[in-house]
Formats: sequence, C-alpha cells, structure tokens
Amino acid sequence: MRPAGFTIRRATPEDAGNIARVKIQGWREAYTGLVPDQILDQLDLDDNTRRWREILCADRPDTAIFVSEIVGGPVVGFIDCGPLRHATEGAGGEILALYVLQSAQRRGIGRSLMGAGAESLRFFDMTQLTAWVLAENWPARGFYEAFGGAVTAEKPVTIGRTLSEVSYFWRDTSRLAAG
Repeated sequence: MRPAGFTIRRATPEDAGNIARVKIQGWREAYTGLVPDQILDQLDLDDNTRRWREILCADRPDTAIFVSEIVGGPVVGFIDCGPLRHATEGAGGEILALYVLQSAQRRGIGRSLMGAGAESLRFFDMTQLTAWVLAENWPARGFYEAFGGAVTAEKPVTIGRTLSEVSYFWRDTSRLAAG
C-alpha cells in the first residue's frame, strides 16, 4: 500500500525537464563534498532536459522510467531501470538512476519507486537487480541495505576525480516488486 500524498506513474517525454531538475538537484544534494564542486556547478538543465527527452522518446520496451510527484505538486523523484548495462551472466535488471529530493525523503517514495521499477523488470523476466552507488554515499547505501541489497563488487569511477562505486545486488526482486 502506497502512503498518501504522492503518486508514482510512468514518465512521458513531457517529464524530461522535471527529471533533469530532480537529477541535478539530487546530485547537488547527495554529492556535495564527494565530487568536485566544479562538476556540480557545470550541471546544465537544458542539456540534461534534452538528454532525458531523447531517452524518454527512444524505443526501449524493456526499460522503465517512473516519476513520483506530490499530489497537486511537483515531481520529487524518479527511477530509471532496465537490462544490465554490462551483463556477465543471467538476465538481470539494473537501476540506472534513482533520485528522491531530500525534502521528499522518508515518505516511502524511494520504496515505491523501487517497487514500480522491480515490478516492471519482472514483466520482462528480469528477476535479479543491481544498483551501483558511490561508496561514500552512505545515505544511498543505507537505503539499499534496508531493502536487502548485498554488496557484490567495487570499481573505480572518475567524476572529476577517482572515486569508488559499489554494486548492490538482489537475487530475487519479488519482495521489492511487492513494494
């Protein structure tokens, strides 16, 4: 059962600007102090909106993007999920992006977005799920751990400097899909 006060729905191309705004604000909220300020300062709303519009207009039937909006208000979160980008075995899915603005956190929005994404992936027989997160992003890591994700790998990533990402893995997403 979804808590009152917000809705989850499939994103449309008209959501590109809102998704770009949430992603940029989400990066600035989550990554200040982790990535160089110059990277965060250079995030461009118009450029991000164009990229999200392209993504939302692309023919990607096994990919799902959902947004969460406050009832009568703005979009405050989104999830982008689809097949593993670098599949090594199995037909698992991957959370490519999941952001909920700090002002909207702790309302069940992240849980509901994960549930919608997992349910959509299960429709395409992707019953396993992976999510990559910066190793120093402890709030995101705590979120994934609260839903039973297990760290399975670590790799370097360059975002203005070399950082580390860890992957969280769920062998069976049925509990996530039940939301």
